[in-house]
Amino acid sequence: MMEIILAGVVSLVITLAAGKLLIPALIRLKAGQSIKEVGPTWHKGKQGTPTMGGLMFIIGIGIAILILGWKGMLEGNFTHLYVYVFALVFGVIGYIDDYQKVKHHQNTGLTEPDHEEHFTDFDHLLCRLTIANCATLARRDLIARYYAEVRPDEHPEWLTDDAPMWLWFAACSRVRYLPAITAVHRRLPQSVSHSTEYPRRIAFCDSLMDISLWFDARYGARRNRFRILRRRSSVALWVLSWNGSVGEYLARWRRDVAACPRLLFCPEGCGLLVKKILFRRKKQRL
Repeated sequence: MMEIILAGVVSLVITLAAGKLLIPALIRLKAGQSIKEVGPTWHKGKQGTPTMGGLMFIIGIGIAILILGWKGMLEGNFTHLYVYVFALVFGVIGYIDDYQKVKHHQNTGLTEPDHEEHFTDFDHLLCRLTIANCATLARRDLIARYYAEVRPDEHPEWLTDDAPMWLWFAACSRVRYLPAITAVHRRLPQSVSHSTEYPRRIAFCDSLMDISLWFDARYGARRNRFRILRRRSSVALWVLSWNGSVGEYLARWRRDVAACPRLLFCPEGCGLLVKKILFRRKKQRL
Protein backbone atom coordinates (compact mmCIF):
# COMPACT_ATOMS: atom_id res chain seq x y z
CA MET A 1 0.00 0.00 0.00
CA MET A 2 2.84 2.33 0.90
CA GLU A 3 4.46 1.74 -2.48
CA ILE A 4 1.26 2.80 -4.27
CA ILE A 5 1.02 6.02 -2.26
CA LEU A 6 4.70 6.74 -2.83
CA ALA A 7 4.32 6.12 -6.56
CA GLY A 8 1.41 8.56 -6.68
CA VAL A 9 3.36 11.26 -4.83
CA VAL A 10 6.46 10.82 -7.00
CA SER A 11 4.36 10.88 -10.16
CA LEU A 12 2.56 14.04 -8.99
CA VAL A 13 5.79 15.89 -8.21
CA ILE A 14 7.40 14.93 -11.53
CA THR A 15 4.24 15.86 -13.43
CA LEU A 16 4.11 19.31 -11.80
CA ALA A 17 7.79 19.85 -12.54
CA ALA A 18 7.34 18.74 -16.13
CA GLY A 19 4.33 21.03 -16.47
CA LYS A 20 6.39 24.03 -15.35
CA LEU A 21 8.75 23.41 -18.24
CA LEU A 22 6.34 22.00 -20.83
CA ILE A 23 3.50 24.53 -20.71
CA PRO A 24 5.69 27.62 -21.41
CA ALA A 25 7.37 25.66 -24.23
CA LEU A 26 3.96 24.84 -25.76
CA ILE A 27 2.97 28.51 -25.50
CA ARG A 28 6.15 29.55 -27.31
CA LEU A 29 5.44 26.98 -30.01
CA LYS A 30 1.88 28.38 -30.30
CA ALA A 31 0.45 24.92 -29.64
CA GLY A 32 -2.86 26.42 -28.56
CA GLN A 33 -6.32 24.94 -28.59
CA SER A 34 -8.55 25.93 -31.51
CA ILE A 35 -12.24 26.42 -30.77
CA LYS A 36 -15.00 25.57 -33.22
CA GLU A 37 -17.02 28.47 -34.56
CA VAL A 38 -20.21 26.54 -33.76
CA GLY A 39 -20.85 26.51 -30.05
CA PRO A 40 -21.35 28.70 -26.96
CA THR A 41 -19.60 32.05 -27.07
CA TRP A 42 -18.00 31.45 -23.68
CA HIS A 43 -15.93 28.67 -25.30
CA LYS A 44 -13.98 31.44 -27.01
CA GLY A 45 -12.20 32.05 -23.71
CA LYS A 46 -10.43 28.70 -24.16
CA GLN A 47 -8.92 29.80 -27.48
CA GLY A 48 -5.14 29.46 -27.32
CA THR A 49 -5.07 27.25 -24.21
CA PRO A 50 -1.97 25.02 -24.60
CA THR A 51 -2.84 21.57 -25.85
CA MET A 52 -0.74 18.37 -25.71
CA GLY A 53 -0.62 18.81 -21.92
CA GLY A 54 -1.06 15.06 -21.56
CA LEU A 55 2.67 14.74 -22.29
CA MET A 56 3.54 15.82 -18.74
CA PHE A 57 1.33 13.08 -17.27
CA ILE A 58 2.95 10.48 -19.53
CA ILE A 59 6.40 11.70 -18.49
CA GLY A 60 5.56 11.82 -14.80
CA ILE A 61 4.02 8.35 -14.68
CA GLY A 62 6.79 6.87 -16.82
CA ILE A 63 9.59 8.17 -14.58
CA ALA A 64 7.73 7.05 -11.45
CA ILE A 65 7.39 3.54 -12.87
CA LEU A 66 11.08 3.38 -13.72
CA ILE A 67 12.15 4.62 -10.27
CA LEU A 68 9.79 2.58 -8.10
CA GLY A 69 9.21 -0.39 -10.38
CA TRP A 70 12.78 -1.08 -11.42
CA LYS A 71 13.32 -3.66 -8.68
CA GLY A 72 10.17 -5.51 -9.66
CA MET A 73 11.16 -5.52 -13.33
CA LEU A 74 14.54 -7.05 -12.44
CA GLU A 75 12.61 -9.83 -10.71
CA GLY A 76 10.50 -10.41 -13.84
CA ASN A 77 7.34 -8.54 -12.77
CA PHE A 78 6.24 -6.41 -15.75
CA THR A 79 2.54 -6.00 -14.86
CA HIS A 80 2.75 -2.26 -14.21
CA LEU A 81 4.77 -1.83 -17.41
CA TYR A 82 2.02 -3.50 -19.46
CA VAL A 83 -0.54 -1.08 -18.03
CA TYR A 84 1.72 1.87 -18.81
CA VAL A 85 2.24 0.73 -22.41
CA PHE A 86 -1.52 0.34 -22.79
CA ALA A 87 -2.01 3.93 -21.54
CA LEU A 88 0.83 5.08 -23.76
CA VAL A 89 -1.02 3.85 -26.85
CA PHE A 90 -3.94 6.13 -26.00
CA GLY A 91 -1.46 8.91 -25.29
CA VAL A 92 -0.04 8.54 -28.79
CA ILE A 93 -3.55 8.75 -30.25
CA GLY A 94 -4.21 11.90 -28.21
CA TYR A 95 -0.90 13.39 -29.33
CA ILE A 96 -1.69 12.80 -33.00
CA ASP A 97 -5.15 14.32 -32.50
CA ASP A 98 -3.71 17.43 -30.82
CA TYR A 99 -0.98 17.71 -33.44
CA GLN A 100 -3.58 17.74 -36.21
CA LYS A 101 -5.46 20.52 -34.41
CA VAL A 102 -2.32 22.63 -34.02
CA LYS A 103 -1.10 21.98 -37.56
CA HIS A 104 -4.39 22.84 -39.28
CA HIS A 105 -5.58 25.44 -36.70
CA GLN A 106 -9.02 23.85 -36.38
CA ASN A 107 -10.73 21.69 -33.79
CA THR A 108 -11.43 18.68 -35.99
CA GLY A 109 -8.40 16.59 -34.99
CA LEU A 110 -8.58 13.00 -36.13
CA THR A 111 -11.53 12.74 -38.49
CA GLU A 112 -12.94 9.87 -40.43
CA PRO A 113 -11.59 9.67 -43.99
CA ASP A 114 -13.92 10.48 -46.82
CA HIS A 115 -16.08 7.45 -47.56
CA GLU A 116 -18.65 6.61 -50.14
CA GLU A 117 -21.40 7.11 -47.55
CA HIS A 118 -20.51 10.82 -47.48
CA PHE A 119 -22.18 11.05 -50.84
CA THR A 120 -25.87 10.78 -51.50
CA ASP A 121 -27.73 10.17 -54.72
CA PHE A 122 -31.21 10.43 -56.16
CA ASP A 123 -32.44 7.00 -55.04
CA HIS A 124 -31.24 7.58 -51.45
CA LEU A 125 -32.89 10.97 -51.14
CA LEU A 126 -36.26 9.81 -52.44
CA CYS A 127 -37.18 7.97 -49.24
CA ARG A 128 -35.43 10.18 -46.73
CA LEU A 129 -37.06 13.01 -44.87
CA THR A 130 -33.72 14.81 -44.64
CA ILE A 131 -30.00 14.29 -45.19
CA ALA A 132 -27.03 14.72 -42.89
CA ASN A 133 -26.38 18.33 -43.79
CA CYS A 134 -28.91 20.76 -45.20
CA ALA A 135 -26.49 23.61 -45.88
CA THR A 136 -25.19 23.57 -49.42
CA LEU A 137 -23.25 25.47 -52.00
CA ALA A 138 -24.49 25.11 -55.57
CA ARG A 139 -23.58 26.74 -58.82
CA ARG A 140 -25.83 29.63 -59.80
CA ASP A 141 -26.51 28.15 -63.21
CA LEU A 142 -27.78 24.93 -61.58
CA ILE A 143 -30.22 26.86 -59.43
CA ALA A 144 -31.48 28.77 -62.47
CA ARG A 145 -31.96 25.50 -64.36
CA TYR A 146 -33.88 24.05 -61.41
CA TYR A 147 -36.40 26.89 -61.34
CA ALA A 148 -36.77 26.79 -65.12
CA GLU A 149 -37.28 23.03 -65.32
CA VAL A 150 -39.19 22.13 -62.16
CA ARG A 151 -41.13 25.39 -61.68
CA PRO A 152 -41.81 24.95 -57.94
CA ASP A 153 -44.12 27.97 -57.92
CA GLU A 154 -46.63 25.84 -59.79
CA HIS A 155 -46.80 23.38 -56.88
CA PRO A 156 -48.36 25.15 -53.90
CA GLU A 157 -49.10 21.74 -52.34
CA TRP A 158 -45.38 21.27 -51.67
CA LEU A 159 -44.88 22.30 -48.06
CA THR A 160 -41.12 22.70 -48.33
CA ASP A 161 -38.83 24.53 -50.72
CA ASP A 162 -35.50 22.78 -50.19
CA ALA A 163 -36.50 19.12 -50.68
CA PRO A 164 -37.43 19.53 -54.38
CA MET A 165 -34.20 21.37 -55.05
CA TRP A 166 -32.17 18.65 -53.33
CA LEU A 167 -33.89 15.96 -55.36
CA TRP A 168 -33.31 17.81 -58.62
CA PHE A 169 -29.63 18.34 -57.74
CA ALA A 170 -29.28 14.63 -56.97
CA ALA A 171 -31.00 13.67 -60.23
CA CYS A 172 -28.64 15.88 -62.27
CA SER A 173 -25.39 15.51 -60.32
CA ARG A 174 -23.74 13.86 -57.34
CA VAL A 175 -24.28 15.47 -53.95
CA ARG A 176 -21.48 15.36 -51.41
CA TYR A 177 -22.07 16.37 -47.81
CA LEU A 178 -19.72 17.03 -44.92
CA PRO A 179 -19.86 14.56 -41.99
CA ALA A 180 -19.54 17.43 -39.52
CA ILE A 181 -21.60 20.21 -37.98
CA THR A 182 -21.35 23.31 -40.14
CA ALA A 183 -24.33 25.36 -38.98
CA VAL A 184 -26.81 25.74 -36.16
CA HIS A 185 -30.41 26.10 -37.25
CA ARG A 186 -33.14 27.72 -35.23
CA ARG A 187 -36.32 25.79 -34.64
CA LEU A 188 -39.10 28.18 -35.54
CA PRO A 189 -42.35 28.01 -33.53
CA GLN A 190 -44.38 27.82 -36.75
CA SER A 191 -42.19 25.08 -38.25
CA VAL A 192 -44.41 22.38 -39.74
CA SER A 193 -41.70 19.73 -39.66
CA HIS A 194 -41.26 20.16 -35.87
CA SER A 195 -44.87 20.86 -35.01
CA THR A 196 -46.34 19.24 -31.92
CA GLU A 197 -49.67 18.87 -33.77
CA TYR A 198 -49.59 15.38 -35.23
CA PRO A 199 -51.92 16.12 -38.19
CA ARG A 200 -49.52 18.84 -39.35
CA ARG A 201 -46.53 16.53 -38.98
CA ILE A 202 -48.26 13.84 -41.02
CA ALA A 203 -49.23 16.38 -43.66
CA PHE A 204 -45.65 17.58 -43.91
CA CYS A 205 -44.25 14.04 -44.28
CA ASP A 206 -46.94 13.23 -46.84
CA SER A 207 -45.94 16.32 -48.80
CA LEU A 208 -42.29 15.23 -48.79
CA MET A 209 -43.19 11.78 -50.09
CA ASP A 210 -45.52 13.30 -52.73
CA ILE A 211 -42.58 15.40 -53.90
CA SER A 212 -40.50 12.21 -54.10
CA LEU A 213 -43.24 10.52 -56.15
CA TRP A 214 -43.30 13.47 -58.53
CA PHE A 215 -39.52 13.33 -59.06
CA ASP A 216 -39.47 9.54 -59.27
CA ALA A 217 -42.05 9.66 -62.07
CA ARG A 218 -39.97 12.16 -64.07
CA TYR A 219 -36.39 11.20 -63.27
CA GLY A 220 -36.56 7.68 -61.85
CA ALA A 221 -38.89 5.87 -64.29
CA ARG A 222 -41.17 5.06 -61.31
CA ARG A 223 -38.76 2.38 -60.11
CA ASN A 224 -39.02 3.59 -56.49
CA ARG A 225 -42.80 4.12 -56.36
CA PHE A 226 -43.61 1.27 -53.97
CA ARG A 227 -40.68 2.13 -51.70
CA ILE A 228 -41.86 5.74 -51.45
CA LEU A 229 -45.49 4.77 -50.82
CA ARG A 230 -44.41 2.34 -48.10
CA ARG A 231 -42.26 5.01 -46.50
CA ARG A 232 -45.08 7.53 -46.55
CA SER A 233 -47.51 5.03 -45.04
CA SER A 234 -45.13 3.77 -42.34
CA VAL A 235 -44.26 7.30 -41.17
CA ALA A 236 -47.92 8.29 -40.92
CA LEU A 237 -48.88 5.06 -39.14
CA TRP A 238 -45.98 5.47 -36.73
CA VAL A 239 -47.16 8.95 -35.76
CA LEU A 240 -50.75 7.71 -35.44
CA SER A 241 -49.63 4.78 -33.30
CA TRP A 242 -48.77 7.36 -30.63
CA ASN A 243 -51.44 9.96 -31.36
CA GLY A 244 -55.09 10.03 -32.36
CA SER A 245 -57.71 7.30 -32.13
CA VAL A 246 -57.75 3.75 -33.42
CA GLY A 247 -60.35 4.89 -35.95
CA GLU A 248 -57.94 7.47 -37.37
CA TYR A 249 -55.26 4.81 -37.63
CA LEU A 250 -57.53 2.35 -39.44
CA ALA A 251 -58.81 5.05 -41.78
CA ARG A 252 -55.27 6.01 -42.77
CA TRP A 253 -54.21 2.39 -43.21
CA ARG A 254 -57.28 1.69 -45.34
CA ARG A 255 -56.54 4.72 -47.54
CA ASP A 256 -52.91 3.69 -48.05
CA VAL A 257 -53.84 0.10 -48.93
CA ALA A 258 -56.46 1.34 -51.39
CA ALA A 259 -53.78 3.41 -53.13
CA CYS A 260 -51.30 0.51 -53.13
CA PRO A 261 -52.69 -2.97 -52.26
CA ARG A 262 -49.17 -4.35 -51.72
CA LEU A 263 -49.00 -2.37 -48.49
CA LEU A 264 -51.45 -4.84 -46.95
CA PHE A 265 -48.64 -7.38 -46.77
CA CYS A 266 -46.17 -5.02 -45.08
CA PRO A 267 -45.69 -5.89 -41.38
CA GLU A 268 -45.70 -2.33 -40.06
CA GLY A 269 -49.45 -1.90 -40.62
CA CYS A 270 -50.50 -4.69 -38.26
CA GLY A 271 -47.49 -4.29 -35.98
CA LEU A 272 -48.06 -0.61 -35.25
CA LEU A 273 -51.80 -1.24 -34.75
CA VAL A 274 -51.02 -3.83 -32.05
CA LYS A 275 -48.59 -1.37 -30.47
CA LYS A 276 -51.24 1.35 -30.47
CA ILE A 277 -53.84 -0.88 -28.81
CA LEU A 278 -51.41 -2.07 -26.13
CA PHE A 279 -50.15 1.46 -25.50
CA ARG A 280 -53.72 2.71 -25.20
CA ARG A 281 -54.55 0.08 -22.61
CA LYS A 282 -51.41 0.95 -20.68
CA LYS A 283 -52.40 4.64 -20.59
CA GLN A 284 -55.89 3.70 -19.40
CA ARG A 285 -54.45 1.67 -16.53
CA LEU A 286 -52.24 4.61 -15.56
